[in-house]
Amino acid sequence: MTSLPKAGSLLLNGSPLAAGGTFTQADIDSSRISYQQKAVKPIASAGQLNLSGPPKISGANAVWAADDGTGDSEIFFYNGGTGSVTQVTNNGVNDTLPQISGSNVVWKSDTGTAAEIYLYNGSTGVTTRVTNNSIEDTNPQISDTFIAWQKQYTTESDVGYYRLSTGTSGTIDGSISYDDTQVKLSGTKVAFTRNDLTPADLDGIYFYNLDGGGTPIRVAAKNAAYSDSLVGIAGSTVVWERYYSASSQSDILYDSDPNVGGFNVISNNPDFNDYNTIVSDSSIAFIRNQVLSNNFDGIYLYEFGSGNTTRITTTLASSPTISGLSGSNIAWYDNSSGHYQVSLYSNGVTKPVAGGAVEEALFALSGANGVWIGGTLVNFNKVFFYDGTTPSDTFGFTVSDGSLSTSGTFNVTIS
Repeated sequence: MTSLPKAGSLLLNGSPLAAGGTFTQADIDSSRISYQQKAVKPIASAGQLNLSGPPKISGANAVWAADDGTGDSEIFFYNGGTGSVTQVTNNGVNDTLPQISGSNVVWKSDTGTAAEIYLYNGSTGVTTRVTNNSIEDTNPQISDTFIAWQKQYTTESDVGYYRLSTGTSGTIDGSISYDDTQVKLSGTKVAFTRNDLTPADLDGIYFYNLDGGGTPIRVAAKNAAYSDSLVGIAGSTVVWERYYSASSQSDILYDSDPNVGGFNVISNNPDFNDYNTIVSDSSIAFIRNQVLSNNFDGIYLYEFGSGNTTRITTTLASSPTISGLSGSNIAWYDNSSGHYQVSLYSNGVTKPVAGGAVEEALFALSGANGVWIGGTLVNFNKVFFYDGTTPSDTFGFTVSDGSLSTSGTFNVTIS
């Protein structure tokens, strides 16, 4: 072998071949030669001791909150283009709940009299304080155009927003009559849960277009027969779970155009419990548990465009938890081996993904890339990155029969 693969290793009997290494036609015929992709990359620890929540990913960049050894939680940013880790914060307060969009990171900081929202630009290295007041600003969300968060007062909450292009901020509805929580953001669209504190009883799940203004639109109203829990928003599509107290059964619903009204139910079969829902731009992933038997148990994918539902796994014996969804790619973790491990469904194939830690969990996705944590049950202290964007690899070789030789390049297609 004259040159090494760049995205993996060529193995002879399970051991990597070095440049100048040799193998024979008999090795190929006997399947002793194999290729192993280096898709999993451990991220430099940057000194953190204990992760304090799931990592988030956008493209090739990632962010997480972790203890840096000083007794409080700080924010760490991974630049996938350079492979470097930056400790964004270094102070004596807890910085938590990070979210990421592109190279922009937003988080909650327990600074000031309550809590404030901060923004970090990973391209410029500039940190901006988004809020500066005496209330608790929490649950930040970020898109390519806006930041949205919950403004928590003593008796109620509002939804605040910040436009990235201008640095201007505002509040969707500052009325003290409403308690607005569970903020979700997609582009310029916001979804949230409203608890009406007046006799008007306008409780429900609401939609609001930050670019359109006007009055928030109620997409799901409160009902004594069930309770709704907001899952997320993708474009203008609002997704929520509905739990029926009488039957202890749950469904998944979505409204693809709140301006028109009406909603869709993925399945209203009373024998199905659909839950652990995650939404992406084009699909929903969820777990289905059949009440009367286990014939339909498993992880499922529902596509908005076609309305098709695809069964990805056929059992819930390992107690899976879906943690990531991007397009039709699904990530989850379970304890099928006696330890937590992560799995990925991509291009119609399910495969385990391992970083080498005893316990691995909280696998988040963005496109073909992923990020998750690893360690032990008492100390999750590692971060792993999965690069699923490399479609092929090559290595150079020279073939000889003892008297004649020829050189070339071997192409490997990665699936």
